[in-house]
Amino acid sequence: MDGCCEDPSVAGYNGICTDESYANCLEGQAINADVNILANVAQLVISLFIALLMNRGILVRVRFVWSALLVFGAALLIGSKFITGAWYAYFVGIGMAVPISGINSFPFAIVGTYNVNQEESESVEGDKKKKEALEVGSQFGLLNLFIVVPQIICTLVIGELRSSYGDEGLSWAIFAAGISFAVAAVIALFIR
Repeated sequence: MDGCCEDPSVAGYNGICTDESYANCLEGQAINADVNILANVAQLVISLFIALLMNRGILVRVRFVWSALLVFGAALLIGSKFITGAWYAYFVGIGMAVPISGINSFPFAIVGTYNVNQEESESVEGDKKKKEALEVGSQFGLLNLFIVVPQIICTLVIGELRSSYGDEGLSWAIFAAGISFAVAAVIALFIR
């Protein structure tokens, strides 16, 4: 289902879009709008549910749950290279709320839990307390670096794929994101 977003019915249009490809573009934009609303609601509900489970002590071994969420995301993204259609666009768009909720929750929860455990194991006074506050800030800063740097790399790679391969490059970028999710799922298992 390829789309071209230039309206061929405009007087004097000399582009390559057909009525069918323009209709596909409009359908894709409508799907995107619907999916974004539904995915945001799903992400909010899932994130609150994860936070509740962690707060109540029900969810203790977060690395296994986090890894499972990443595997689910990898399957959705890799599958999008081979499965097309409006129904799968809805499925991927809404389904990605599941791993994204984990991505937004678990790293910060792990850093927070680590620091609470450190604080409980030592009595903290004066300068030592200030030093630990700096360490927590450094840990969250490092965590943010691990978020921002891959985003910059991803932006550069996707831009190059799109300029080199056109719209076909985007499907390969999504496939590569799925592979990245799978690698992250394996690495998440080694977090202590």
